[in-house]
Order: sequence, then structure tokens, then C-alpha cells
Amino acid sequence: MNANSKPRIYQVNVFYLLVAFLLIFAGSYVQKREIYSGLVITEFLLILLPTVLFLLIKKSNFKKVLRLNKLSLKQILFIPLIVIFSYPVGTFLNYIVVAILSRFGEINTAAVPLPDNIRQLIISFFIIALSPGICEEVMFRGVMMSSYERFGKAKAILISALLFGLFHFNIQNFLGPVFLGIIFGIIVNKTNSIYSSIIAHTTNNTIALLIGYFFSDGTKNIGEESLSALKGYNLVIPGVTLGIAALLMGLIALRFIRALPEENEDLYLGELFTNSRVRVIEWLPLIVVLIFFVIFNYKIVFF
Repeated sequence: MNANSKPRIYQVNVFYLLVAFLLIFAGSYVQKREIYSGLVITEFLLILLPTVLFLLIKKSNFKKVLRLNKLSLKQILFIPLIVIFSYPVGTFLNYIVVAILSRFGEINTAAVPLPDNIRQLIISFFIIALSPGICEEVMFRGVMMSSYERFGKAKAILISALLFGLFHFNIQNFLGPVFLGIIFGIIVNKTNSIYSSIIAHTTNNTIALLIGYFFSDGTKNIGEESLSALKGYNLVIPGVTLGIAALLMGLIALRFIRALPEENEDLYLGELFTNSRVRVIEWLPLIVVLIFFVIFNYKIVFF
């Protein structure tokens, strides 16, 4: 690959900072006005469009940077199974954070309204599941992870997953996305295709949507069901139960990941410990985002 086909670390970090600011200010504004149209604007105009423009400005090779490669039928069938069995692990990780935060006071969640009928469910699928699956994966498992591969593939997976978690700007929903970001990154590297993480991300969001639709009492929003178990003092029993389920399901997910047919065998976890020289200025945009993350969540938790 041409060295210029991938954006430099400082450039991609500045890009991440700018999109994060768009999300915080413009995204929150349009979503407060009307949640569904706001989500569409956020995903396509504030995330996907800047990502495409960034690649155009950098004259990057779209096919190589985004890994626009075909998937086999077997890979397409394996990916949803990996996500289905990984989902309880992400839920458990978020549960731990929420359980800890609940000790400090009332927990509030930025939730999306549940659909009331099949028509709304279908619309919600396109807005809540498919749109983020496409737009966010192009940014994170496309541009971000590809650029960070200068540090090795394993580091690229981990860093892009951490940035993906930060990008939610919600400490209650941080560890789950980080874990899922790692899973998405692994399957993208194994399949050498961005389409794999688009399928995976869409599947994950669809699971959350269906759980909210079929198992809610109709008065809650998506995300509130996970907090209902925390209303009260007995957090041990549901936590242990969920933890055991997460462990068992996670082991099954791991088997599916290992069995996933590979197109790219160039992933070594040992790369995580390789030495890479990094200038402080390259990380400065990420430090700014982290500060905003801390301030934003401090206000949510303590006020």
C-alpha cells in the first residue's frame, strides 16, 4: 500500500476531535429537536460525510483504507452468531459501571424512544441499527483503525475500540462499546472487509432494539431496561447471574471467532507490546476529547 494512502496519526486524531465536537454540539442539538431525524443527521451528515470528505482531501485509496472487499457466505453467517454470543459480555461490562455509579446517586440515561408497532420497528431498524452500523464503522474500523495500523494491527484494534467507546460520551455505555469495538476490529482483520463490522454493528444494535421492543412494558426507552435491575439494594444476584451468562456466552463467541474463515492471517497479539515512538502533539486532540468526556460525564453523574 502506498504510504500516503493512509492518513497520518496526527491528522486522523485532529479529524476525530472535529467530528467529536460536531457530535457534542450539533448532534446533541438536532437530536433534542427530534430524535429520529436528529440521529439520521448525526450519522450521515456529522459522521459519514466528514469521513468521506477527509479521505477525499487526503487522496486516500478508499478500497484499501476501508477494506471494501467481499465476504464469503460462511463469513456472513458466522458474524451475527459472534455478535449474538458477545452481546451479554458487553451488557455485563456496562452493568458493572452502572452498578458502581448507582452508589453515588440516581442514574439517568440518554435513551431512544421504543417503537410502538411493526412499522415503527422497521423505521427504527434503519435509523438506530443500520445507520450507525454503516456510518460509525466507516469511521472507526475504516479510517481510524487503518491509520493506527502503523503501530501494529493489535494496537490499532485496541486504540480504535477505545476511541469508539469515548465517542459515545457516556460513561454508562463505555466499556460495552470498547469490548464490542475490539470484537469488530478482530473480525475486520480476519475477513479483511469493512462489511463484516457493518454487519456486526448492525446486528448488535438490532438485538438491543428487539429486546427493548419485545420485553419492555411500553413505558421505557431503549437503554432504561438495563437500569431497572439497579432500582433497589440487591445488585449481587442479577450481577452474578449476568456475569455467569456473559462468561459462558463469551466462550462460545470466542469459538466462533476462531472458526471464522480468514482472509487476513497477519494479526498477532504480540504486536500489542511492540515499541512505537509517539510525539505528544499527535495525541493532543485525543487528550482534548478525553477532557470533554470527563467533564460531560462528571455533570451527568454528580449533578
